[in-house]
Amino acid sequence: MWLNRLEEKFGRYAIPNLPKIIVILYAVGFLLQQIMPQTYAWFSLNPYLVLHGEVWRLVSFLLIAPSNSLIFIIFVLLFYYSIASSLEQVWGSFRFNMYYLIGVLGTILGAFLTYLVLSYAYGEFAAASVYMDTFYLNMTLFLAYAMMFVRDIGRLKDAAKRMNVCPLGACALAGTTFPIDRTLTAKSLGFDGITLNSMDSVSDRDFCVELMSAFSLIMTHLSRFSEEIVLWSSWEFQFIELDDAYTTGSSIMPQKKNPDMAELVRGKTGRVYGDLMAMLTVLKGLPLAYNKDMQEDKEAVFDSLETVEKCLEIFIPMIKTLNVRKEKMYAAAQGGFINATDLADYLVKKGLPFRTAYKIVGQIVAKCIQENKVLETLPLTEYQKFSELFDEDLYGEISLKTCVEKRFSDGGTGPASVQKQLDYIEHFIQEEKAS
Repeated sequence: MWLNRLEEKFGRYAIPNLPKIIVILYAVGFLLQQIMPQTYAWFSLNPYLVLHGEVWRLVSFLLIAPSNSLIFIIFVLLFYYSIASSLEQVWGSFRFNMYYLIGVLGTILGAFLTYLVLSYAYGEFAAASVYMDTFYLNMTLFLAYAMMFVRDIGRLKDAAKRMNVCPLGACALAGTTFPIDRTLTAKSLGFDGITLNSMDSVSDRDFCVELMSAFSLIMTHLSRFSEEIVLWSSWEFQFIELDDAYTTGSSIMPQKKNPDMAELVRGKTGRVYGDLMAMLTVLKGLPLAYNKDMQEDKEAVFDSLETVEKCLEIFIPMIKTLNVRKEKMYAAAQGGFINATDLADYLVKKGLPFRTAYKIVGQIVAKCIQENKVLETLPLTEYQKFSELFDEDLYGEISLKTCVEKRFSDGGTGPASVQKQLDYIEHFIQEEKAS
């Protein structure tokens, strides 16, 4: 049943015109198994006809592998009714299908990463040179999320690598008495190798837990990003404005735009966490080998995969259509006194101990707040009331542009540092596309 559900949910990735020969061959094999089981068993095990199933495997692989279609992959594994126990069939196909779907999810995540960073960096926002100091500061924030998604892609690839081993030939528990070649089977189907213990083969669900852990971290990062969007789009911040397609109105407040898509993604995170905890709870007390409890795994894995996929698919256009209100960000950066540390550093460079400079700047900030001013607009005469070390050059030192550009260490907000980070992300994306 889960194969039907998988086809129903992810069938859009399949090539539409499935060759009828595949369906016919499977139907004939299935009917033969049901109507004439002894003849079917002889056919499937006769070394002169099918070489213990290896020719069957190879022919089906050659027919199906070039299509890169999930439906084709499913049908490859359906041929294994002739050579495998039900447990092998399920877990061979499950691993194979999940390996394919991880690639699909990684592609979507890569597309999101591409737009998030490169389009943001070289698009409309970067063109606003008057706000370039705020741009580099906020670009660093976007890059922080980009680094999270880079790690997410890496975790998916790591999970796929450990998962891509073939359990076929382990049979229900202890292997088989027939002289099969498990390595050839694995190679024919594109697996990296075989499982090394038959009891572990049919009872291993580590790859499910590892996948859902990776999914949970993806959702954690999307949820954090969603919270940023919710805050930035609120009336108190007004840093961004979401497109109407990704917001809803209030039932009584006509002026309100609720960031529903971001809130829903944030809420869906708990669902994926729940799938992970459900899987861990199922596994925690199970003895070797296979137990029926393990049937609960597929629903949890598919649900978490589909949830992550849907959230990523909605996030890309939501980010693409949002409007960044640069002037609001610039004003907030000024009003937040983020250059107060730079003002203290200015006094330290003039020879004042930092503890004294810290105290003086604190008093200046308190005065600005009381008089509703910012550090850049406070007259020099007022500064000199606190210290004679202040001079005209202080305004250059505390401008937002200088404050941002001076953070030139690797990973900082300076233009050179930001460009290094962008180059890294761009190189990573190009490598992923090429692999």
